[in-house]
Amino acid sequence: MKIKIRQGNYEKMGVRSQGNEVTFTFGCNKGKNAVVLYPRNGGKIERIEVPEEFRIGSMVSLTVQGISLQDYDYNYVLDGHVVNDPYAVSIVGRESWGDEERLKADFIAKSRFSHSDYDWTGDVRPKLSDEEMILYKLHVRAFSMKGRAKGKNKGTFAGVTEAIPYLKALGVSVVEMMPVYEFEELMVPSPKNTLLNYAAWKAARDEKETAGTKKKKDVKLNVWGYRDANYFSPKASYAAGKDAETELKDLIRTLHENRMECVLEFFFPEGHTGAYIVEALRHWVRDYHVDGFHLLGYGIPMNAILTDPLLSDTKIFCPGFTEEFISGNKEKNRLFVYNEEFLYPARKMLNRLEMNLDDMVREIVKTHPGQGFVNYITSNNGFTMNDLFSYAEKHNEANGEGNADGSNWNYSANYGEEGDSRKRAVLSERKRQLRNAFSLLLLSKGVPLIYEGDECGNSKKGNNNTYCQDNELSYVDWSVRKRDRELCQFVKELIAFRRAHPVLTDRTMFSHSCRPESGLPEISYHGENAWMSGPEYGRCAIGLLYCGEYVEVQKGKDDDLIYIAYNFMGGQQSLALPKLPYIGEWMKIMDTAVDQDPFLETPERTRDQKIMLPGRSVRIYIGQRAPAGRKRRKEK
Repeated sequence: MKIKIRQGNYEKMGVRSQGNEVTFTFGCNKGKNAVVLYPRNGGKIERIEVPEEFRIGSMVSLTVQGISLQDYDYNYVLDGHVVNDPYAVSIVGRESWGDEERLKADFIAKSRFSHSDYDWTGDVRPKLSDEEMILYKLHVRAFSMKGRAKGKNKGTFAGVTEAIPYLKALGVSVVEMMPVYEFEELMVPSPKNTLLNYAAWKAARDEKETAGTKKKKDVKLNVWGYRDANYFSPKASYAAGKDAETELKDLIRTLHENRMECVLEFFFPEGHTGAYIVEALRHWVRDYHVDGFHLLGYGIPMNAILTDPLLSDTKIFCPGFTEEFISGNKEKNRLFVYNEEFLYPARKMLNRLEMNLDDMVREIVKTHPGQGFVNYITSNNGFTMNDLFSYAEKHNEANGEGNADGSNWNYSANYGEEGDSRKRAVLSERKRQLRNAFSLLLLSKGVPLIYEGDECGNSKKGNNNTYCQDNELSYVDWSVRKRDRELCQFVKELIAFRRAHPVLTDRTMFSHSCRPESGLPEISYHGENAWMSGPEYGRCAIGLLYCGEYVEVQKGKDDDLIYIAYNFMGGQQSLALPKLPYIGEWMKIMDTAVDQDPFLETPERTRDQKIMLPGRSVRIYIGQRAPAGRKRRKEK
């Protein structure tokens, strides 16, 4: 191969190709560094040494004349180590998920240059307000492997695209995907030297794995992808075909066509610069039209992210923001806190463990003008919703770590029998608790997040840390039973009710002063007696009255008066139902204690000022006005 080299331009990290010239720009220490070219037709591997004079600071830039990157893949050699280009937009060699054949020969994945010509014409990003957001978190492979997608689409971006009609019908408006960038799922040590000593490294690894046994051990997988990775390239094994880039872009475009947003989860371990992280996020916004990021890890350059012009209207989700960022935020629907402060009070109240009603109510109504709160009770890190009420203890034995991994602070309960049960009393309690949990989640002020399969009773058999389980334990089982279809329908109705009543989602800070039109505050609390200043000490039942006159359902029409009654105790509790400020009646429209559909086909009139709320139940009442022409009731 006849080539010429010269010093590059240092303009941008990564690879730039123009005509028969290719410029490689990357960071490295002083020493022997090189570019390795792999002919795609299987010819001789070429190694191009980088002259030390091509370095400025910790960057080198090398322009190679006489090649086309349509004919080659490439890697870098840094201090004797063969590594992928961290800015590569495509990685070759991991197209098959969990394929141990990669360990037998050329294990090293290769970087590939790709110039996308994807046509985004007509794509419109929804830019949803937080009042419109219902998040649904999924793992591409686990979500679509068992019953949700067909044929080769199982476990792929295309499989998730197939499920968009289902998610939209459920009421989901934002899909959050766990890592979809290119990570190595095989949990094996990386080779520590050049291509020349790979055989020695592999022999040492094989000897260690087979020591003391005649049968080779299975290689453990990191299914979730929370590890160092190639952050500019989509995961090739998540593609049904050969083009992960186009398939993922098709998925995001289809979400947008259905007025749904895409949020990607990113985990950055220690060692990455802030500039690298920002550039990675810019890449996904610019080239993939991503709507938001859930950022985890270390060294997240939040100030640079929030002040970057390209990311200025991108939604950012993280464990928390400083007051400086919140006060400086000009986009109302941009910053979102993943709110564990909701998770623990919710679990404690639902399962009657270390109960504190005051904490729970504070989370139900919590809002802030400068940031949103993502409320969730379950996620990938922990029990599923079904298992939260089926297992008192974690059961992670299958992970091979002696059940020592995973959180011990689950605040779960089994209601009489650990795991699967056929006892009617046990199943009845669990069924009601699932309804109560979703009611608590979807009737609270913050943005609700549903974890994949929870809406149809999916179970992981008590494993609260399935990070290494690529099997039936981890896959969402969509072959749901009758009671699970009922739960799914209930979740769908709850989301529809939430959407129909903006008083439940309005982010305006609550004021306890009253409007003269009705004499009611925006929100009020009711125990055994009406009009309490807050939750009554020692009680675990409360009624929350939301005054719909503070928001509009549609132009010129206020929302309803909505009274939500919660009883977290096992026994019956009485609650005061306040008098309406107008002629009318309270109508009960939902009751989780009802054995069939909790949303009543015919709302029930409630004339008493005291209601008896069954143990472990949630009810919704609507203040229905009498026909026009009748006088407003006078307040006493």
